[in-house]
Amino acid sequence: MTLSQRLAAPVLWLHRRLLPADQGVGWMPYLWLIWVGFFFIPWVGQTISVTTIAATVAAIVLFLPLYFRYWWARRAEAPWVIALIAALGCALIPFNSAGGALLIYAASFAGYSFRPRITMIILAALAAIAAGEYLALGLPLIVWIWAPTIIVMVGLANMWTAERHRQHCALEQSQAEVKRLAAVAERERIGRDLHDLLGHTLTLITVKAELAATLAERDLPGSARELRELETIARDALRQVREAVGGYRASGFAGEVVGAKIALQAAGVEFTSDIAARAGSGEEETALAMVLREAITNVVRHANAHQCSVSLHRDGTELTLEVRDDGRGGRGREGNGMRGMRERLESLGGSFIVRFGPNGATLTATIPVAQIKDAAPAPSRPRRGKIRGSGHGSEQPV
Repeated sequence: MTLSQRLAAPVLWLHRRLLPADQGVGWMPYLWLIWVGFFFIPWVGQTISVTTIAATVAAIVLFLPLYFRYWWARRAEAPWVIALIAALGCALIPFNSAGGALLIYAASFAGYSFRPRITMIILAALAAIAAGEYLALGLPLIVWIWAPTIIVMVGLANMWTAERHRQHCALEQSQAEVKRLAAVAERERIGRDLHDLLGHTLTLITVKAELAATLAERDLPGSARELRELETIARDALRQVREAVGGYRASGFAGEVVGAKIALQAAGVEFTSDIAARAGSGEEETALAMVLREAITNVVRHANAHQCSVSLHRDGTELTLEVRDDGRGGRGREGNGMRGMRERLESLGGSFIVRFGPNGATLTATIPVAQIKDAAPAPSRPRRGKIRGSGHGSEQPV
């Protein structure tokens, strides 16, 4: 152990006992103790009585255990800690006018601990108590105005922060639940598809194999015929399995729109969509889905945008996907991801254009209408015929 580690060990030991690691507050609570310094501001240039000094020291000694206890307190215990801190501040104000700083701590903790409606009531009560005490003591007008103002401002700021944190946690839980339900639904779909796809085929293979084995003893040509049919059935089953796996690799354009909404909202970007056409089928839908994924990845990582819109329209001659954001714009180097999307669309006879401006960027991808199949959407169970899937990953963005 180095000298610096030996010196830091007692500090870390004390830190682990004062603050819980699972709260994620780090070292910030120590910085917030700066408000205790307000207790000594009225002493500057004044003759301080022994009573005032004793009351202030006693208040600090009682406050610090309550302060650090709050970070460990459970939901039911937190209100009592806040109430004791507020009572301590009220008791100190007659001896030290800066005792209102303890009411600021109580307001701060109330903003974190209660819902907005209850927090507003507590803040109003603390501000009224502080103003009443300062007015009763005959202190200057500025004192009994600024103290309640700071109490309310600090409480409201922490209430807003706590509410944002609750909304973020709720969003994460919602996204986790959506992913869990989607995974369950996908497993059920795969189970149904594999049962429908392979159940009949494997039964037929078993019957054919038993028949071929029986005929091998007395009818070799018949046995050979059954074996050739068995080979055909097995090859057909292999083809269908490959088609099914290819279909599972791509979630489809509709799935990518849902994923885009979740990703953008999690990044604090407002999402709007205008999907007025089908995204085709097969390779065309896969290409548009991958373009959308790459575009949204770039918006989240690089655009620093506040809004993003996705639209899909068909004007009779072509299908057009447009992704627009209000980010920092500019012009960047085309990365491997964008280059791959451009090549994929061009191989289908389409085009891929990215326009950068001072108020954001616009990505436009088009596919000729001749390439679009107007058939109804494919069911979840793979059909006979060649279906070409695409991988689900994306390359590095611009």
